[in-house]
Amino acid sequence: MDTKYLIILIFFFLSMCQYNTKDTTIESNEFQIFRDQFYGDSIFQTNHIYFPMKGLDSAQMEYDDSIYVWKNKAHWKFRSDPLKEKDIILNITASDTIIEELYNCDGGGYWELLRFKKTNKDWFLIYYEIVY
Repeated sequence: MDTKYLIILIFFFLSMCQYNTKDTTIESNEFQIFRDQFYGDSIFQTNHIYFPMKGLDSAQMEYDDSIYVWKNKAHWKFRSDPLKEKDIILNITASDTIIEELYNCDGGGYWELLRFKKTNKDWFLIYYEIVY
């Protein structure tokens, strides 16, 4: 396994340990309404992302990079709902103010992690990873 991907995987698993989490379903009405709007409207999506946003983007990073930063709305590409794609495995981790969606896409070809945080009665994307 490539050292870069091993480091990314270790970072990913360590980052998941920082929250006191419990299993939940995406059926939460409040979050589901937000989620539908987030994936259905590009303006709503970019208005609900904290910029600059840290994360990982293996296609855009160099070998020795440890973090990728989407600086502003111009650097963000609209993300459609992964659940509408084929071959998706979804794992959800949640606390009262944090929801993480982890997608294994294309039969393991790549994965994505989206971390949402509830702030002042509204949800925002605060962290994003995509690893090919």
